[in-house]
Amino acid sequence: MTENVAFFDFDKTITKKDTLKPLALYISRIKNNPISFYIFLFYCLCFKLRIIPNRKLKELFLKLFFDGYSVDRLKDLIFKFEEDFIKMNLNQNIFTEFVNYVRNGSSVFIVSSNLRIFLENLTILKDANIIATEVEYNKINNTYKLRGDICSGLEKINRLKQMFGYQIFEKAIFYGDKEDEMLLKIFNKSITV
Repeated sequence: MTENVAFFDFDKTITKKDTLKPLALYISRIKNNPISFYIFLFYCLCFKLRIIPNRKLKELFLKLFFDGYSVDRLKDLIFKFEEDFIKMNLNQNIFTEFVNYVRNGSSVFIVSSNLRIFLENLTILKDANIIATEVEYNKINNTYKLRGDICSGLEKINRLKQMFGYQIFEKAIFYGDKEDEMLLKIFNKSITV
């Protein structure tokens, strides 16, 4: 691999499927609160029908599933979720590419609309730089809230341009699923998963 920089989407690229709903189910079981999961599913449907924006869905996710947990406790939950779900749902071919870039000394970035606090605590991504939706933690109340824009669509492109300039789209490679159509088109080298 001759590229020095590689960008990967996470959900449905490194993993075979989206991780937000499975994480919601996982935490709702730990909290012994299945109703929270069904409320979240209803809001997922509202998002799919374009009744609510992605921001509202992620805010609700934080409120239902992360609020009440310290950062350390959340890290433990994420580690267990990674063992129980993520590692069994890796897209092995793409994950192998990811590992090869890391081993070859390339700069590897995850560019995702998923929550940074989730992605940065996955051991499989320990060698990657994370560009994702930012979350603030309030230590006094053990609450979480979004900070800034959701890192999806045009926002992903804007963050990459701001961090690297336009030349990155000519020199680097991007791996993503069909939902990353804008990024797949703007990079000279891209792989659709």
